[in-house]
Amino acid sequence: MFGKKSTMCTTCGKEIAVHERSWVYMQYPPSGMTNIQKYIELSGEVYCTSCVGKLEERK
Repeated sequence: MFGKKSTMCTTCGKEIAVHERSWVYMQYPPSGMTNIQKYIELSGEVYCTSCVGKLEERK
């Protein structure tokens, strides 16, 4: 009923595992933000390590 929603890479769609390093592109949260995971889910873009390397090479 309350299944955990998996986090996917924005570029390639790979599932981000628990404790796996990833990069999150988001605005700095407002003061008093307590549920950072929900904030990332709603307004963040998550990238896996291989996609971040590809994005840095393009620049």
